[in-house]
Amino acid sequence: MAYSWFHSWWALLPGAAITVLSTAGAQTASLNELPPSSEPSDLVVLEDYVFFSADDGIHGRELWWYSQRDRSVKLAMDIVPGPGSSDPQDLYAAFGRVSFSAWTPQAGRELWAASFPGGRMEVRLLQDFELGPFDSNPAPFAALAEYVLCYATTIKYGREPWVCGGAAGAVKLLKDIYPGPLSSNAMGHVTTIAGGQVLFIAISDGDRGITLWATDGTAGGTRELYDIDNVAFSFFSFRGGYVMSQPNAEFGQELWIAPDPLTPPKLLKDIQPGPASSNPSAFYVWRNRLFFRATLPDSGEELWVSDGTPPGTSLLKDISPGPASTDIYGYVSTESWLYFNAKDSRTGIELYRTNGTPESTQLVKDIWPGPQSGNPYARVGARDYYFFSANDGQYGEELWMLSGVESAPTMVADIFPGPTGSEPYGTVWVGDHVLFRALHPTYGGELWDFWVGHGPPQLAADINQFRSRNPSSSPHGLTVAGKFLFMSAFSSENGTELWVVRGPGDVSLVRDIWPGTASSSPASLTAAKDGVYFSAEDPSSGIELWYSDSTGSGTQMVLDINPGPGSSSPHHLTMAGDALYFSANTADKGEEPYRLLPGGAPTLLADIAAGPASSAPQEFSRVGDLVYFVADDGIHGQELWQVDEAGTVKMLQDIAPFPEVGSRPAELVDSAQGLVFSAEDLEHGRELWNMGTEAKRPRMLVDVRH
Repeated sequence: MAYSWFHSWWALLPGAAITVLSTAGAQTASLNELPPSSEPSDLVVLEDYVFFSADDGIHGRELWWYSQRDRSVKLAMDIVPGPGSSDPQDLYAAFGRVSFSAWTPQAGRELWAASFPGGRMEVRLLQDFELGPFDSNPAPFAALAEYVLCYATTIKYGREPWVCGGAAGAVKLLKDIYPGPLSSNAMGHVTTIAGGQVLFIAISDGDRGITLWATDGTAGGTRELYDIDNVAFSFFSFRGGYVMSQPNAEFGQELWIAPDPLTPPKLLKDIQPGPASSNPSAFYVWRNRLFFRATLPDSGEELWVSDGTPPGTSLLKDISPGPASTDIYGYVSTESWLYFNAKDSRTGIELYRTNGTPESTQLVKDIWPGPQSGNPYARVGARDYYFFSANDGQYGEELWMLSGVESAPTMVADIFPGPTGSEPYGTVWVGDHVLFRALHPTYGGELWDFWVGHGPPQLAADINQFRSRNPSSSPHGLTVAGKFLFMSAFSSENGTELWVVRGPGDVSLVRDIWPGTASSSPASLTAAKDGVYFSAEDPSSGIELWYSDSTGSGTQMVLDINPGPGSSSPHHLTMAGDALYFSANTADKGEEPYRLLPGGAPTLLADIAAGPASSAPQEFSRVGDLVYFVADDGIHGQELWQVDEAGTVKMLQDIAPFPEVGSRPAELVDSAQGLVFSAEDLEHGRELWNMGTEAKRPRMLVDVRH
């Protein structure tokens, strides 16, 4: 349904007035009467695109993208096929791709990436840190040089910093700061420092508590700087070094400065003389000057500015005169102004701006007149434009804007007519477009597009417009076995289950494995001689290995490998002749390789990573009478392994003795020369390797670069 506007077309030119627009055909509604919404969130900009998470009512909450070039909105990938959700979170744009965490039944919450190789959208699992259905909860937090850094949790290392891909896409542990399975909890207060360093705080051991660390993105360049007595501090990059607010017995909590990342800071200024504290906080650098808030008895908490010297550190303006505090926050800069929120007893929380002088530091507008607060939020600045959401007490929370030549902000449009407000948030700027989520009485919470200078905001896409209709079956995992086509599909009566197509118009449910509307979510469908193997979940056994011959009675669990409601989560299912190879996880053995021979039961081939640790076998590939795969024994990292018909398992060669990383073989292919694959070694990087049919060890096939 198209959005209808009653308005006069206008152009947004410097100095032009922006009028409040009214809507036609939209009735006033309350928030509890809204239609279904996709609720776009976590908007990030990558070149000419905006990526975000949304729920269209068919595919669950998944990754979507908007193109500024043609103003189109598309689903990037249905990561969890059907109505289930992968729930993308922590979206981070750098190096031509968006890194994010997403959940799947097979892998748990792990690291994913979206990019445009060759101009085509590609979404892929970047790293399964803790293989099997265990969550590593990766969270990208910084980018420098060619690296993206993230935190991730594993059983072996706890929660530690990782290099989570970069220009080359490699993922590896940055450093096990708190050695062993305990976590360094590398938390908060992260700032990128000039000179190619990232500062962060961590728990180095159980004795000293919080310490300050710096890294250049390499293990050798990751070092502990010094202990921090109290976590009640903050720091920010400034002039090639950093400033820090830290408590001290002699000076209280004051402002400290370091000229470079590796030099301990010195007191910049004792703003509140003696052991009392001025508590500097809310740092922001603009035009090579530091803006922050600090507290004195006579002026309260107000806006200060510093050029990095004691004489150049001073109160910028006492916005709320006397000892009252202004609670400054929410800095956003444009070419001409630094905008921020501040509180005054006469106007409430409203929008202020400064160009760095006391005279220019002023209230922009009392958007909600009087002591009530307009409370600006969802702020974004670009060139000399500044966009924000605010409440004027008449139209509710709507989108507002300023340009550098205007003296007062104006509301862009009354998207949700009347006093309710559309509550815009997630605002981002891409090209000449402002993208944001907003509520509307007809569409609910959806993505909106304001093309500056081309009329009022328009609905970018009504992503969730299907919930009032019958949801789609979302067939996926289509696999031909024998005469039939098997697939996983959704119905409102049975959830997502196994279906079979026996011919034109002959489509039927094979078996409701998890009875009722719950879903068994069949996955990894793999064709065998007369049927399919797959993983599925039921309430008593969790996710286990199943087989179906297309009949209800012939659809049975092969074995409850991890007995009870816990899951073995079989995946990487691969047929090699009449044998099925796959990985499965148990409480005592971790994730290890299994084989199912005709007429038998699945058997563990080897506990490669002894005990509950996981070798995480993958990329099973048959060459002649042998099956090759990749696994990690916990000593050599990921290397190439082999199993013969007798079930004997062995590692072929430690191609790259990277400690705990290995050569990471990939893309195993059967060829006339035997097994061909890619792998990394210390001398050549990732190149093409070969395991000949008569060879005892793999060899590099060619160094393409030389």
